[in-house]
Amino acid sequence: MKRKILGGIVAAGLLAGLLPALIPAGQAVGSQIPGGGGHLKLCQPGQEIHIDGPWGGYILKNNDYYSHSAPICVTHYRTGPDFAVTESKARTYGSESDAYPNLYAGCSYNKCSHGSGLPARLTRMRSPWVSYFAKLPGRGKWDANMDMWLSRREQKTGIVTGAEVMIWPNARGFGNPAGNVRVDGRRWHLVYWTTRSLTDPKITWPLIIFRGVPGRGHVHHLKLMPFFRLLTRLHLIHRNYWLDSLHAGFEIWAGGKGMRLQWFRFGGVR
Repeated sequence: MKRKILGGIVAAGLLAGLLPALIPAGQAVGSQIPGGGGHLKLCQPGQEIHIDGPWGGYILKNNDYYSHSAPICVTHYRTGPDFAVTESKARTYGSESDAYPNLYAGCSYNKCSHGSGLPARLTRMRSPWVSYFAKLPGRGKWDANMDMWLSRREQKTGIVTGAEVMIWPNARGFGNPAGNVRVDGRRWHLVYWTTRSLTDPKITWPLIIFRGVPGRGHVHHLKLMPFFRLLTRLHLIHRNYWLDSLHAGFEIWAGGKGMRLQWFRFGGVR
């Protein structure tokens, strides 16, 4: 989701810084790549497809915010919940990213993946976890992340404003962070502030980011409840919030070509 930073409200005492089934999810669908072995390429902004299989149901979306000046193309290889950034003209170093191509489970902007079990109340989820394996370039400015949207009630449509909780296993172009919290045995740099919708400036929500220290290109069965429990203790979220969707992808400011999400898996809701 495109957003605008409102202010740097950082927690007191914390350091500042910072072969699947393919079903069209909307009117725009991907194009076959000639000679590409059935690969599917999405180059239009907002293009999305369902990726369903034994791993579960996900939606791949090409969130390209500046398609005319900085076009982005993503390719799905039909080997599971995966995609690669195969074309990118992103070249900004400002506060707003050029694009956020991603896979997601759950409900986002009136579209829901199949069989995810989301939205789900935090207190009723069994033991949610995520696995994420990515190939990341050594140039450009980007973050590789999981992006979780929390609401105050069950919500399948509209803009979610309870909280946006991002986990960045890795990032480039944001300086070297210090680990100021430990979650599930790992060090993370935690920051948060208030952000605003660019389409409706009256809509705001808390944006919370955990950045891995040191950065890595993967997590395996990363438990999510320890993050939610910490945020509950800090009074940043409420224990009765709902998890509406979980995204995995790349926020891209500059570069990005060659970034590849090789595998994304989410489970443990029921």
